[in-house]
Amino acid sequence: MAQTKTVSGVITDSKGAPVPNVTITVKGSKTAVSTNVNGAFTINAATGATLIITAINFDPYEIKVGASNSYEVQLTDKQAVMTDVVVVGYGKSSRKNLSSAITTIKAEDLNKGAITDVGRLLQGKVPGLT
Repeated sequence: MAQTKTVSGVITDSKGAPVPNVTITVKGSKTAVSTNVNGAFTINAATGATLIITAINFDPYEIKVGASNSYEVQLTDKQAVMTDVVVVGYGKSSRKNLSSAITTIKAEDLNKGAITDVGRLLQGKVPGLT
């Protein structure tokens, strides 16, 4: 088994600001630490081991531990595009992840006239709706 050594470093964002609460894990083990408010961390890892660095809103990053005992890592912002988002009464979800039936009704398909409630407005337009 390879000898472990103490590896330290600082994690920053694309603007150079320290990133707190970043998780650093030794790949293939349960050894993990988090960065402090200054973005600094210290972890025990063997030479040749891979450190996996993950944080919310940032792309994951991997470092192979070499001869150096100190690393400076600049994380890149995660780019996410939201598509097919459905707002539901208790949160939001992707349309493809919903387990219930979804029906779309266009405004021109709705009943015209003096309607007193939504049920009457949708009456006969949505199969199985009571």
